[in-house]
Amino acid sequence: MQDNPDQTSRGVDRGEQGTSLVKLIWRTSFEVGHEVIDRQHQGLVSLGNELINAVLTKRSKEFVHLLLHDLVDEVANHFQTEENIMAGYNNPLSEDHKEVHRSILARTKQLRDSFQESQLPVSDMVGFIVYDVVAEHIIKEELDFSRPLPDLHPSP
Repeated sequence: MQDNPDQTSRGVDRGEQGTSLVKLIWRTSFEVGHEVIDRQHQGLVSLGNELINAVLTKRSKEFVHLLLHDLVDEVANHFQTEENIMAGYNNPLSEDHKEVHRSILARTKQLRDSFQESQLPVSDMVGFIVYDVVAEHIIKEELDFSRPLPDLHPSP
């Protein structure tokens, strides 16, 4: 995530968060035991919250579109980081897990494009973030293969 949580990666001021209508809660039980991966997962949950609430509170289309671009960037960065970390342990992710990554990233891009074309129901956005990103990726997929790992920071 960004150094300043009030700005998108493109430097656009996100402004006041206001009251959240929906809040996904991060739980320590979601942690995989790797500082970088866990921090990225928390960032995805936070960005998911921001996106869901931006749509539900009818923030501007431009603002939501910037958040969707951030989501695409963050998802792509996270998956690459995760694959690099696991390869560094001589324990690369299975092809099935990599396919889940590719599928989620493709769906993220599809949602961004559908939103830009004004063809994205709010329920699709909320469902994707809650189910695909949080439930399927962070909780199910990650916890399926995770075990406490020593902290490694990916090579630049």
